Amino acid sequence: MFDPCIITLLGILLVGVGIATLVCFSAFKKDAHSTDRLVADELAERIVLIRARAGNRAYWVSAVLIYAGLMWASFAANGKLPELGGDTLWLFLAGAMILPFLVYITGLVIDQQKM
Repeated sequence: MFDPCIITLLGILLVGVGIATLVCFSAFKKDAHSTDRLVADELAERIVLIRARAGNRAYWVSAVLIYAGLMWASFAANGKLPELGGDTLWLFLAGAMILPFLVYITGLVIDQQKM
């Protein structure tokens, strides 16, 4: 069955992204000099390197989580581990989605402070 809560959650997510974008662009409209500085900062090699390193770490975390989930499902099919189902499966998938994002953000913050 189709759950209408999914549409509500997607709507809330899209509204949040839209509000964040509007706030960002309203700040750009107020000061042209800061806009130019921000654009130059975004294209700087240091920032690009930091983002690439953080993205690489997040990729490996997601790869390990997905591999662990697949191995769990394989062993569960053979009867060696309990099956992931219901809330446990949902929590695992939510963690596999959120944890790489947190690793990416943490990597950005730590690398910007180091470099």
